[in-house]
Order: sequence, then C-alpha cells, then structure tokens
Amino acid sequence: MEILQSSADFLNIALAICAIAVSFFLCWALFYFLAVFRKIYRLTKSANEAVGEAKKLITEFKEKFSSAAYLAGVVGKGMEKAWEMKTKRKKKK
Repeated sequence: MEILQSSADFLNIALAICAIAVSFFLCWALFYFLAVFRKIYRLTKSANEAVGEAKKLITEFKEKFSSAAYLAGVVGKGMEKAWEMKTKRKKKK
C-alpha cells in the first residue's frame, strides 16, 4: 500500500501540514501578544503608583502651605492687635 495513491492524498497531507503550521504560528503570536499586554499592564500599574505618590506629595504640600499661610495670617492679626494695644497705651499716657 502506498501512502500517496492519488492527488487527493497529497492534498490532504499538504492541508494537514498547513493546519499544523498555522496553529503553531497562532500560538506563537498569542504568546507574544500576551507578553506585550503583560508588560503594558505592569507599566500602567507603575505609572498609576507614581501618579498616586505625586498626588499625595502635592496634597501634603498644599496642607503644609495652607496651614503655614493660616498661621502667618493669625500671627499677622496678632501683631496688628498688639500694635493697636501699644498705640492705645501711648495715647493714654
């Protein structure tokens, strides 16, 4: 018995080899696409963490700056009141 008795047998073997080759290259492409998506996920995750740290730093800076500005305003008002009290005492004398 010969393996290739007709041209249909040759066609079936060629189609089988092509199907195996296509499935191999599809698996290979899928593997590389998943690897790329994994790298993209890691990159976006680290970028989100960096943005979160930057937001936290900006928030802390705002809080410190606003509390310092508030304290400067309170100290300024206190100095103003002290100056008014000093001028009132001078006028009484």
